[in-house]
Amino acid sequence: MKHLLLVLALALTGVGCSSLIPSYLDEAGLSPYTRYRQFETAHFKFAYQEGYFDFAERAATHIEHAHEILSPLLKWQPRSKIQVTVADNIDSANGFAAPALRVGIMLNATPPDAWESTSYSDDWIKLLVFHEYVHVLNMDPTTEWIEGLRILFGDGVRPNSLWPSWMLEGLAVYYETRTSNLGRGRSPYYEAVLRALIMDNKLDIAKNKNGEMGITLDRVNGDFPGFPGGEIRYLLGYEMWNQVTRSYPELNQAESAVGQVSLNSASRVPFFINGNQENVTGKTWYEYWDLFVQQSRDRLGPQIEKIRKTGESEFETISKSDYSALGGAISPDSKWLAYNKSFTARGRTGLYLQNLADRKEIRITDKIDGVGLAFTPDSKQLIYNSLVNFNTYQSFSDLFIYDLEQKSITRLTEGLRAKDPTLSPDGKTVAFIKVQHGTHTLWTAQLTSMDGKPQLTSKKVVYRPKNFAILGTPKFLDADHLAFSEQSLGLAKSDIRNLSLSKNEVRDAFSDGSMNRSIATDQGMIYFVSNKNGIENIYRLDSNSNAVRVTHVATGTALPFIAPNGDLWASRLTSVGYQIGRFTTVNRSTAGLPSDAAVVSAPNAPAPLAAALAEPQNLSLTESQTEKYSPWSSLAPRAWAPIAYFGYSSISGAETGGLIMGFDTSGKHQYFGLLGYKFKTRTFEPLINYTYYGFRPAVTLNVASESYDIAADSTRLYFKQTNSVALGFSFPIRWTFSSLTPSLYFSEEWNGVYEISDHDRVGTTDPDFNRNQIPVIGSSLHFRNVERSRYGFMTERGDEITLQGQGRQYDKNYANWKYLVSYQHYFQVGDHSVLTPKVRWLGSSRTDSNVERFYSRARGKVSSDLSSRGTSTSLNSLGIRGYLMDNSFYTRATGVVSLDYHFPLDQIFRGPGTFPLFFKQAHAFVFFDTIFIPSARLGNLFLPSFGAGVTFDTQALLFVPIAINFEMQNGTRKDFGGEQNFFLSLESNGLF
Repeated sequence: MKHLLLVLALALTGVGCSSLIPSYLDEAGLSPYTRYRQFETAHFKFAYQEGYFDFAERAATHIEHAHEILSPLLKWQPRSKIQVTVADNIDSANGFAAPALRVGIMLNATPPDAWESTSYSDDWIKLLVFHEYVHVLNMDPTTEWIEGLRILFGDGVRPNSLWPSWMLEGLAVYYETRTSNLGRGRSPYYEAVLRALIMDNKLDIAKNKNGEMGITLDRVNGDFPGFPGGEIRYLLGYEMWNQVTRSYPELNQAESAVGQVSLNSASRVPFFINGNQENVTGKTWYEYWDLFVQQSRDRLGPQIEKIRKTGESEFETISKSDYSALGGAISPDSKWLAYNKSFTARGRTGLYLQNLADRKEIRITDKIDGVGLAFTPDSKQLIYNSLVNFNTYQSFSDLFIYDLEQKSITRLTEGLRAKDPTLSPDGKTVAFIKVQHGTHTLWTAQLTSMDGKPQLTSKKVVYRPKNFAILGTPKFLDADHLAFSEQSLGLAKSDIRNLSLSKNEVRDAFSDGSMNRSIATDQGMIYFVSNKNGIENIYRLDSNSNAVRVTHVATGTALPFIAPNGDLWASRLTSVGYQIGRFTTVNRSTAGLPSDAAVVSAPNAPAPLAAALAEPQNLSLTESQTEKYSPWSSLAPRAWAPIAYFGYSSISGAETGGLIMGFDTSGKHQYFGLLGYKFKTRTFEPLINYTYYGFRPAVTLNVASESYDIAADSTRLYFKQTNSVALGFSFPIRWTFSSLTPSLYFSEEWNGVYEISDHDRVGTTDPDFNRNQIPVIGSSLHFRNVERSRYGFMTERGDEITLQGQGRQYDKNYANWKYLVSYQHYFQVGDHSVLTPKVRWLGSSRTDSNVERFYSRARGKVSSDLSSRGTSTSLNSLGIRGYLMDNSFYTRATGVVSLDYHFPLDQIFRGPGTFPLFFKQAHAFVFFDTIFIPSARLGNLFLPSFGAGVTFDTQALLFVPIAINFEMQNGTRKDFGGEQNFFLSLESNGLF
């Protein structure tokens, strides 16, 4: 569950605030077209999506209970009611908390899939609510001098928000476990990951004997991209906090210390975490890490040895992913294996087919989530589900079918929120799980064809469980019976169920109090994954409905499936994720397997807190007591700064300014204000920006004033001033992996040149500054479809296209139109090596000496587009590397062609312990540029350049990317200002 981390410097300096406002909806995962209702409880304000009162009421009950339990433990009482927003815009179980800017808590009302780690709970809504409220009570505190900063700079100041992610998420996982019968701290998945790391000698090791990166404290402290990916901060963060509490003889003493660590941090300088930890607990995080590593080896090592001695099931890995592969199916003709796989050379998970005869692999398509796969009986088509953008602000799971002969994909549903498809033996009926208002329901549909195109008809619900139940992996036993797993809310178990479609009857197939999930069927037999012996192994039901274990592994298994010849396939957990393959020593046989009795010991999870297990007090809330959502109460400023920035230059002198910003809970209204003052020109420079997202296009009103270009003649100093009012419209169109953003704006400018001494207006021949009023119209179109892998240091695949145009009307006979076309393509030519050609073309309707002229300004690196390692581009100029920055050429049209090649030097991903600095990668590049300038006097002028550079990527203060660059540029046309330059620079494109 992600949380919004707002850098303290943002609140203190205002840097980045203007870019934060337009992205609030995206960060919060909200849609501006959602209708909300609202209510309040004793400690919380709720805004919930219409139709979700039952979920909101249960969440409110749990969060008031969470406040009663957790507030004393974490020693903090929020000063005002916390905002909780309930929405359902994505088929992915998630939520986040951000006390900064009073965002509060966002809850996504979607249950987790049965195979996900967050499904290991007795009440997934309670787990979600308790987890996020821990974040609030942990990140909200401000005391002593920090409280003064909060008064001065608004609700963006929260020092605990700047803890490392593993501390924040680990603490939340600790308390979600401490306050329930299950929780991720008791998950066999977490234990399996630790055993896999120990088995492959990757726990607390920089690199093992195979050269694979291990998991060390400094890697957990930074942005480590290896498996288990983002889950690493939850898993190992939990283990670290659990180690803290296990160091005390009494849990109440331990949790008092944990709360004191959180409270003390509220008045300390952020980032430096060991001093506070040692002051309170007597040990640093380094000591706790060493204890965790040693105790994990002592505890899990004997378990691994015991399993190996009793005969671990042999497994042939087929998927060969270096990150993870989950979910598979084998075609009825035994020719094809289909599976979902992700690996480090690609940024997106893919759906793959592998020919089982020659083991050649084919990538069918990119996909997000979804593990259900089913072949038609003739082996010619494959049904699957994937998360796709339903519209700009919603991402839902839909069903697709791939034709192996035609190599074509047909979308079977549109925004149905369907997942985990399975096919009946005759291939005529599709069964699937549908997400509805926080509950999984079971549906069927008929797979038919119209005009040779597959389609689903007669869609209907065949089983509706109790509210908020989790259903998993339905599979046909025969034409009439479906087996599936069901986990009812409030029960620490998952059961196998059997549905008769003809009788519309459901009965228990197997229930023993364990988490029994991930079903496969074969000739009427049910296989499933269970944690009966502490490890997620595969079982089958015999004729007497007894569970018989058929695998014996040291880590864990998931999502089994059966080949036509009866072989058992599954995903088995390794230190590089789940791998799909075949169990070679198990085929409906249990010979030689030990009993289920105590194969592994229980995890070191804390005992459940009795008060948290008690039934929460009923709020006696009814929907009639709620009211229609109003934005006005949440539009008060969320951040302000009397001095948000201060700058000085030898030309412009000193300047300073303050800011104010805010948005309403729904995200429909967002505003940003800045008031600056320049001492040399003695001018105030206001900037007011307001955006409304409630219409289909977002509407932005912008009012601004700016003074610049201070110049002098023999007697006086002058400056230019631009005052403008603009109205803009934009509408992002987002597909699953790409986006198209058209925008249109209209503005009026009032410009002038003034004397600094008395602010008298001065005459000028520049048409932009000698007219009282200039209307402007502009538009842009930006298409983006790019991909970056986990270990990539830049975009590695895809395209970016930009079209821009602007017209300025000086008077009824005088106008100037300008346009820009830019295209860039990314070719991945190695695991992380990238070739990037780029073409830009700039044009203008006139080049009169009396109107604004277009020019191609050959610029040095200082003025280049540092964030993309490219060259500067605007509607006024194009830049090229390797030439004097003040050398300008005027023309009606000009173009630049660039070719860059980037390649990795070293994958580091290490840091100095818990110190807030992380070294990521070193990479290099070479480039070639040439600019084309049509000129009647000089002819067609080409100005080539070339160069090379090395970049060292780091992360400072945990969240701020800083690149250290050394670059050489060489312009070959010395007669036009070309020269050889060397640059050493620090860049932070994530902050500036």
